[in-house]
Amino acid sequence: MKLLDGNMGKSSVNHVVSYRTLCGIPTVPWENNYIMNPYYIDLRNLELPPGWSRESLCLDDGTRITALTADKKAETLRIERSCQGRCQLIFGLYRAPGMFCHLEVKIGNGYWRHIRPVHLINDREGGVQEAVLPTPVFNKVDIQIRPVNRSASMGGLAWIRIEEAGSEEEYCPQKHNVGAVFDTHGMFARGGIDDVNDIEAMLAPFVVSDFDRICWGVGAGSFRMLYFSQVLPFFGKGQTSFYNETNSCVAATMKAFHDREIDPFDTALQFCHRNGMKFWANDRICHCWPPGGFNDDFAAPFYLENQHLRTVNAAGGRKATLSLAHKKFQDLKIALYCEWAEKNVDGIYIDLMRKPGVMGIDGPVVREFEHQIGRAPENSDYQTETWFKIRAGFVTDFMRRVRSALDSIGRRKNKKIAIAVQGFAEPKYLPNIGMVDVNLIEGYDIRTWAEEGLIDIFAPSTSRHYQPISLSFHHNLLQSTACELWGCLGQHHSALLPDDYRHDVYFGNGENKNITPIADIDPLRIMRNAADCYNQNAQGIFLWEAGHIAGCPTRWNDLRTLGHRKKWQEKFKPAIGPFDGRHHIRQLSVKHHSVRPSSD
Repeated sequence: MKLLDGNMGKSSVNHVVSYRTLCGIPTVPWENNYIMNPYYIDLRNLELPPGWSRESLCLDDGTRITALTADKKAETLRIERSCQGRCQLIFGLYRAPGMFCHLEVKIGNGYWRHIRPVHLINDREGGVQEAVLPTPVFNKVDIQIRPVNRSASMGGLAWIRIEEAGSEEEYCPQKHNVGAVFDTHGMFARGGIDDVNDIEAMLAPFVVSDFDRICWGVGAGSFRMLYFSQVLPFFGKGQTSFYNETNSCVAATMKAFHDREIDPFDTALQFCHRNGMKFWANDRICHCWPPGGFNDDFAAPFYLENQHLRTVNAAGGRKATLSLAHKKFQDLKIALYCEWAEKNVDGIYIDLMRKPGVMGIDGPVVREFEHQIGRAPENSDYQTETWFKIRAGFVTDFMRRVRSALDSIGRRKNKKIAIAVQGFAEPKYLPNIGMVDVNLIEGYDIRTWAEEGLIDIFAPSTSRHYQPISLSFHHNLLQSTACELWGCLGQHHSALLPDDYRHDVYFGNGENKNITPIADIDPLRIMRNAADCYNQNAQGIFLWEAGHIAGCPTRWNDLRTLGHRKKWQEKFKPAIGPFDGRHHIRQLSVKHHSVRPSSD
């Protein structure tokens, strides 16, 4: 089927340039010998709204093309074209040197879709990558494009191509035990989010994917919520200043929702249920910091007024997190879990990895040790199985209370409210004991929780970090229990940080002055990690901090197929290439940039 753009002439000459092989790109029009190709929208003569400009680009093969760039306050660019047949859109995403590149695209009456190119390591010259939006377009192409309202970001387009929809549109989701773990704070930090459609737009790509559940981050840290709770204040309530622009943006998002009487938690839950997806509340139970500076953004009255509940280290000092040895902290968490259960969640995802350590050498634990052993604990006791078991008993009592409370609500609602726990992946060898589950060392007795039916899923993890996971230890640990064993995969690797990466600047209170973004791990590495978990009989996969992945189509079109077990198990060979995707993600380098007036 031939596609024709009704506003373009039909080419009678076939010019082929050296980068045609880049993801199958057909002829691209260029300035010194412009060919009106029916597959491409002519960017040279579009009427541009305020904030947009044109740049002449010279690609690495010498080809010159015209690109469009938009600053963060640019108005929406609208493009309408008629075409014949069922087609899809391919965007050439252009990033200027040292700059972020974020755009939002709306096709027809659909949702605004956030898209960006893949971040590569030390990619200082900029470049162009292709992004395929698999949403088919029928009869008429109506595109709206705008930049993401974010500090130090811009958006750029090197081309827009219309293609006949092919096999990509034949993708069939395999929805079975694949969960997306959302960092909602990070999503709200993007800016420009203030209504129901914005929440639904975050979730819409996951509907047409293998993900069967969303684990929605409920809070900014552990004590300020990202919805309108009756238990804890929302992020921004009573706060007038923030450490950095990211947190200011999140607070502005929450204020907008509050003023419009929109609860983002309820909106996300209802959207998932309408579209056949499960909705879980994701609690970073340990995610807090001691007071002062940056940390005050996430503090709330409960935390500030209960500093005596903070965990105690071996030297007698206080750690950041509150201790579950104290009933008052347990009561707060159970009140939150019951609030989510009453909202009709399908499950609760308890993240024990984010800022771990909800147990220390705390007063109630010391007193219980004295009661059982007949003496005060000494330093040598803190690495013994006796100490680990006594301390973990407090958290196990908490989990029993949680299970009882959720079951009570579940019986009334005639549903099972599941509990998943993300914990440590690897055991640790201690000379006086042998191999010990790190979770037990931290205070989490996973075996007892599974035996008593307190948890339904245990997901070993290396937190946000990409790293192979061995499941054999935990297969043995969970043997003869009904608890499922899932893999929980991270997407961050320290090897991908640029040489001059400044964590304090990137997350600091100054402007992000063209900071090179953290590189993205090649999606095939994550898929191989998933296939490895499947080969170890993992019953499902959680993908950590997955909220942003749909905004990078060159990664998303692989990652959304996370449930296609046989496909990925058959695909991989021993070596898959570098971390940052250079063998898999094709990018055209840009050797020369020159800004042209928008009136050209």
